[in-house]
Order: sequence, then C-alpha cells, then structure tokens
Amino acid sequence: MGDSRSNTMNFTVTNNLTPDVEVMYKNNNYIVIEGNTLTFNGYTITVVSNVDQTEAISTTDLNTIKSLAINATDTFKLMIGSYYYGAYRVDDLFEFNIDANGKIQNAPAGFRSNEYEVTGNGTDTLMIVQPAATETGTTIVNNLSMSYAIVDKDGQWYYVDGKNIWDAKTTTKFDLPAGTYKFLQYGWNQNNAAFLFTVNADGVISYDSGLNYLSGNNSHTLTVNGFAIDITNNLTHK
Repeated sequence: MGDSRSNTMNFTVTNNLTPDVEVMYKNNNYIVIEGNTLTFNGYTITVVSNVDQTEAISTTDLNTIKSLAINATDTFKLMIGSYYYGAYRVDDLFEFNIDANGKIQNAPAGFRSNEYEVTGNGTDTLMIVQPAATETGTTIVNNLSMSYAIVDKDGQWYYVDGKNIWDAKTTTKFDLPAGTYKFLQYGWNQNNAAFLFTVNADGVISYDSGLNYLSGNNSHTLTVNGFAIDITNNLTHK
C-alpha cells in the first residue's frame, strides 16, 4: 500500500483469519493494527518558533496541516516524508524531512536570510528562533549624587559629541575603545575619589573585585553605587 508521493508508506499485513495480526512495517508504534483496526500514530514532532508572524506546517504541495501562532510551541503527529515550514508565500518557506525513526532531517541552518536560526536535525524538535541580540558597547549606571567624568590612561578626558561630564543618577551608554580608564567624580582632584576600570574589545568591563561599591564586573554594564551616608543635624543653629 503506497505510491511515489511523499507522506505515504509501504507496509505488509499478514492475516491468517485468526485474531493474530502481524505488522511488517512497525517502528516505535508508528503503525498499529489491533484486530480489524489500523491506526496511524505517526511521530510526535514539536515545533518551537518565535517568528514575528503567523507561520504554518504544510505538505510539499502547500496544503496547510496546521497554522502556528506567533511565538508558539506546538506539537504535530507527522508521517515519514517531506514538509514545509513557513508562511503562505512560496518564497518564504523551507523544507524539512521526517525520517523512518521519527527524526527531523535536512532542515536548513537559517530562515529568512538567516534572520532566524533553525536547529533540530536528528531530533524530534524543530526550533526556529531569532538569536539574542549581541550586546555591544559599555553602559555606566551612575547612582552617585555627583556627576562624573572618564579619563583615559594618558589623563585625557573622554568626550562624546563635545560632552565630557555626565550627570548624577544617570545611565549612559558609551562606545569606549579597548583600554584602561579612570572614573572620576567631577570637581575632585584626579588622584582622589576615583577608580580604574578596563574595557576589552567587546565592551566588557573589568575592575578590582575589592571595589565593593561597584557591580557588573565582566559584563557590559558598570554600576557605581557608592555608599549611602545619612547626615543628622542636631545643632541648635544654622
């Protein structure tokens, strides 16, 4: 039983007019015959997608099996054969196969000019996900009550668009070249109230781990917390 089209299978049933029925094509409960009942279980395939529009799983003649919602995880019972994942336009599809062991094969590495990564070959889960954006640059979160400046290893102040002083209680993203810098509270002598930090070629910050008023070591974000100080004035005059 079967033909040359995809999504069909060949199997042999031997029935000697007794309750015993033998299935010659039986793999992982893919096909089951019990008595007079022939059951096509197929293989359970999971599709995980965070594509930003409604997609679908369809046959290779573009008959939709099931639509997929945006950012969806869904399961299918599929036969051995070839399928399409994608929207309803022929130029927005990719083909994958289900092999005799119920595993995904021949899915491409990317979808939509590699905007999305495709994984799952050799497994029963097809994943179409957009890679997390690669973090770049260096962000400084200044929680101090004072503005600050950044000075390079040669003592030169760092400027962005003509600006070299950044306000208290602000978050600023910088594109600092790799090197060593000094964080300086503005208005103070450069040898006081300052600390050094290093930025690598990827914008990752590192500093002396003993500086417990900082956080964000080995990350893209340096947070300067400082120390909270309470001042109580019990004087009887101003």
